[in-house]
Amino acid sequence: MVDFPRKIFESKDIKLENIYSNIDKSYKNNLLNSPKIQDIYGSLLFKDSPEDRPFLHACFVSSIDGKINFNDKPNGTLIAKNNTKDQNGGLADFWIMNMLRAVSDGVIIGSGTLRDEPNITAHIFDKDLEDIRIAQGKPAIPLNIIVSNSCKTIPFEHHIFKSNIPLMLITSNTGAKYAKYYSILEVAEIRGYNTVADVENNQEKIISFYKENQGKLMIINCGEKEINNQIAMKILRILGINYISVEASHYTHALIKEKMCDEIFINYSGIYIGGNAMGIANTAEAFTSENFPYMEMLSIHMHSPFFMYTRQRFVYD
Repeated sequence: MVDFPRKIFESKDIKLENIYSNIDKSYKNNLLNSPKIQDIYGSLLFKDSPEDRPFLHACFVSSIDGKINFNDKPNGTLIAKNNTKDQNGGLADFWIMNMLRAVSDGVIIGSGTLRDEPNITAHIFDKDLEDIRIAQGKPAIPLNIIVSNSCKTIPFEHHIFKSNIPLMLITSNTGAKYAKYYSILEVAEIRGYNTVADVENNQEKIISFYKENQGKLMIINCGEKEINNQIAMKILRILGINYISVEASHYTHALIKEKMCDEIFINYSGIYIGGNAMGIANTAEAFTSENFPYMEMLSIHMHSPFFMYTRQRFVYD
């Protein structure tokens, strides 16, 4: 396996204080039995994943006014890293992202992240968490899932395509044609399923095809020009991808629009940016004053007065 970059996370440096909890008995699934998670974060339990899709939880770090990037340097990690009032608070933010990767079967990343960060892969920087995944029968690295309607914004020369990690692309028919032309990897394509019922009726065929083509760039082709998220998520679910951490802001917004995103972990860095800096999916169509989801706070953790870590649940009417 490629020697991926690591980070040392000492529990004493990033230990968080849980100051509020609203987790009820329906949260009963401990996805990774990790003493380190218990020591730093406390209990991390999830609800069952739905039958028709994976359980989807997003993860972002934000300025106190909701910005996820600086305009002059569009790298989301700087929102936490540049908060010099509490450097270990920024380290704790990075660890939480790794914690959510570690408990998940897959991680969704967007093409914008690949363009901004040429060496990124959604591996686990904390070797302790990776070792526990392996010991408990999980693959060392969760499935890296890239989402794009057209694939024209994906840099196919990116390091992720050369890293020998489990990789999947979710796209449309138009995007699949583009990806197959430009991909440097051998591809295998799951396609031809136009409804969720089609997927249900062909479960064994899809599972068998997926198993037979491990090591290739797996393309899920669903939708003519835009991804049909219901079909895509149903395919992932039958492939055993039950819990996914979503790190792509525009795709998070798209999932929320379709009432498919279950939770969001937002870590607030105590800095103010203001102006027209990017928030979550700021180029997408916003909700209106009469049509929007509610947010229910599930937990709040603190590291210092300069960092707050929240877990919130979407409530859709």
